[in-house]
Amino acid sequence: MMSKPVRKIGIFSRIQNQSVAKTLRSLICFLREHGEDVYLEKETARKLGTTESALPFEKIPEVADLIVVVGGDGAFLGASRAVGLSGIPMVGINTGHLGFLTDIAPDNFREPLTKIMAGEYYLEQRFMLNTGILENGAITQSSLALNETVIQGNLAAHMIDFSVYIDDNLMYTIKADGLIISTPTGSTAYSLSAGGPIVDPSLNVIVLVPMFPHSLNCRPFVFRATSDVKIKFEIQDCTEDIIVSCDGQVAMKTSSSASILVRKSQESIQICHLKNYDFFNVLRSKIGFGEPIRHPEVREEIPENNVSDIAEEPEAELDMPEPL
Repeated sequence: MMSKPVRKIGIFSRIQNQSVAKTLRSLICFLREHGEDVYLEKETARKLGTTESALPFEKIPEVADLIVVVGGDGAFLGASRAVGLSGIPMVGINTGHLGFLTDIAPDNFREPLTKIMAGEYYLEQRFMLNTGILENGAITQSSLALNETVIQGNLAAHMIDFSVYIDDNLMYTIKADGLIISTPTGSTAYSLSAGGPIVDPSLNVIVLVPMFPHSLNCRPFVFRATSDVKIKFEIQDCTEDIIVSCDGQVAMKTSSSASILVRKSQESIQICHLKNYDFFNVLRSKIGFGEPIRHPEVREEIPENNVSDIAEEPEAELDMPEPL
């Protein structure tokens, strides 16, 4: 079954270098040559030196069928929090590093986008986390996260004491540098670096990964995403601030007298994939998942003729001192 053809496209990019700007200009020309209506996010347009078809980010979902993000996973994460919950599909052209969320190569975007414009794609749902800071029983700060929420103290290499509750049931009380609460989407990001599992992005689960716990029996834990996670701090009068980071881009500061509530957001974003998209192929190509480990041969073999020469060499005579 064909998906809905795409006729109106919004574009977002952080444009961190001239290479990205060059890709953007080529993309805009390509889309307009194919009769697409193109809308640029206002700041993206400003960096390109144009005001044509420029709109504030929040207005683009009102007019576009698809948002194309040109950049790395960081740009895609920012765009997902800004407009992802509007329901408009998103696709990424990867000009960053790994690009788990940005499927399309910058030097080969024409063929994939031609297929997408013709409706040859499918939409994958990815849920987000809603993180709130509870102070005196009320949420005073909140943010969304597509990858993960990270809770830690503001002092480097300094542990904090906290308890983790799942649906108001105590899970454990630990002393650690912090805690990563990850979606399946984020399981290939910071969570993976901290020793967390890789999770199929279609699963409805949340991953908890303690950061450097002072314990030998505290390991990553996977549980159903319909549960609420609450973090309470054991030392209420601690002078150290608590930092709650969402996708590494939104930082909320609070005190140890507050508690943190993390739950699955009711809305999800839609990521646009070509029909031949394969998550396992992404893992293999991005991080070498499942590839055999090859150790270089470090021992240098001695040629046989050298071995015989060494064996036949007479021992050197030692000069013994004359007896007294």
